Amino acid sequence: MIRFKLDKLPENLKAIRRSRKLSQRQVADILGFKSAATIAHYENGNRSIPLSILSRMVYIYGFDVVFQLKAAPNKAINADPKSLSAGSNASGVGE
Repeated sequence: MIRFKLDKLPENLKAIRRSRKLSQRQVADILGFKSAATIAHYENGNRSIPLSILSRMVYIYGFDVVFQLKAAPNKAINADPKSLSAGSNASGVGE
């Protein structure tokens, strides 16, 4: 089982995609993207992943995020809310 912390989300998404033997192109097609480059940007951390896309990716990968969060909570859960910038969240995942 792959366990991860949210600060490593991009590389963990890549690892779980590979473990499911899916290509970036296949995931892009399922999500309705014209290019696999979008998936590459998400996996490389070059773009924030909208929550709506992240939830679809998790579903495609058959990944239990709730279990993972309980098993490996990220540091930001206990972070001071004042330290978070407006419009972003602790995980770096866009809304």
